[in-house]
Amino acid sequence: MPDRLRVGTLVFGVAAALLAALLFGAVAVGAQPQGAKPAIRSCSVAGLRYSEKRGEVTYGVAVANLRAEATSCSKARSLAATVAKDILRGAKVPARIAGLKVSAKEPCAGCTPDTQVSARSGEELVTFTVKGGA
Repeated sequence: MPDRLRVGTLVFGVAAALLAALLFGAVAVGAQPQGAKPAIRSCSVAGLRYSEKRGEVTYGVAVANLRAEATSCSKARSLAATVAKDILRGAKVPARIAGLKVSAKEPCAGCTPDTQVSARSGEELVTFTVKGGA
C-alpha cells in the first residue's frame, strides 16, 4: 500500500473516531438544545389520599394532577403529601418545603373545595390539586 494512501486512511479513521466520540458523548450526556425546557412529567398519585375523623364526621383530601418539571417524582410526591396533610388538618401550608417556594390558592366560598398548589425553585416546578371532600 503506498504511503500516501496509508496516511489518507489513517486521517479518515481518526476523523471518523473523533466524530463518533462527539456524537455518542452528546447522547450519553443527554444534551438538550440550548433554551429547551425540561420535560413535564405526570407523577403517580397512588396512596396520596388522606382522611381524618373529627367527632362523628370524617374529612378527606386527595392529591390529583401531580406534575413535576426538572425534579423527581419522589420529591413531588413528598411535597404533595405534606401539603395535603396540612390542608386536611386545617394548618397553614408552609411557605417553603424541600427548598421549593410553595403557593396554595385556596378555593373561594361556594366553589369546589379544591386547592391549586404550585411549588418552584429555579427550573424545578411541582403542580397539583388537593381535592377536598375526597
